[in-house]
Amino acid sequence: MDDIFANWLKQDDEGKRVAHTFRSVFSTEEGKFVLQIMLNELKFLEQCKNEQDMALNNFAKTLVMTVFWNEETGTVDNNRLFNFIRKMIAKYRRTK
Repeated sequence: MDDIFANWLKQDDEGKRVAHTFRSVFSTEEGKFVLQIMLNELKFLEQCKNEQDMALNNFAKTLVMTVFWNEETGTVDNNRLFNFIRKMIAKYRRTK
């Protein structure tokens, strides 16, 4: 999957600008809060029960890869991603 995303980023300058903007916006505390809300709405932590859920979940994965992509290594920054998801799961469990 990383290769697919790397190719998407290389496609043009617009893709790079979008990815850079996503990372900038979602790296702030306010951005992280909004990202958590978006990922909840996109059923990121839930089981997909139908095609609509799967489409939302796939977009959530694309969004996560965009935000946590490390251009230097050409992979997702797993440490940042896992820390974010741990916090998200903790909040998710408190609301259920």
